[in-house]
Parts: sequence; structure tokens; C-alpha cells
Amino acid sequence: MFRSTAILYMLITGIVFALLLSGLENIASTAVHWDNIVLHYIMPVVMLVDWLIDKPKYVICFSQVLIWLVYPIVYVAYSLVRGSLVSWYPYHLINPAKCGDLFVK
Repeated sequence: MFRSTAILYMLITGIVFALLLSGLENIASTAVHWDNIVLHYIMPVVMLVDWLIDKPKYVICFSQVLIWLVYPIVYVAYSLVRGSLVSWYPYHLINPAKCGDLFVK
């Protein structure tokens, strides 16, 4: 169950990055170039392939997946509330003051 949860979270990370954040050069990042490639492109694919090759022993119900999605939703909600209080957001994407600037090239 933990493995499937980790794979779901990594797939969410890869999908969000690929759809919303890739190609945005105007974001200042402290990360080196290769870590974005490894963390946001390669690892989601590797984990999905691993899950497809070595399937879980038990059937995963859709209701379990919905429960697993509580953590990312709570994290985003917490980040929005905390960000509004301390004026700092962990990702530019969720900063309401700057999110419009992300997609202007």
C-alpha cells in the first residue's frame, strides 16, 4: 500500500510539472538542471514502469486512492493558508500574487 501511495504521489508530481511548470524559464530556481530532469521526468516514469512490472499483491480500490489524495490536497490548502500569513509559498505555482506571471512569456 505504501509503495502504491508513493507511486501515485510521484505521478502527480510528474504530471503537474510536465503540464504546468515545464518550460518556465522565468522562475528563479535554486536547483541544478539535472535534478529537475531526474525528479520530474525520469523518476515518475521509472516508478510507473516498476509498478506495472511488479504489480501489487492486493487489489487497490478506488476509494483507497481517494483517501491517498487527501494528503496532497491538505498540503496545498495548508501551503495557501500559511503562505498568506507569512508571505512565502513553497512553489510559485500556488502563489496567488504571482501565478498570473507564470504563464506570461
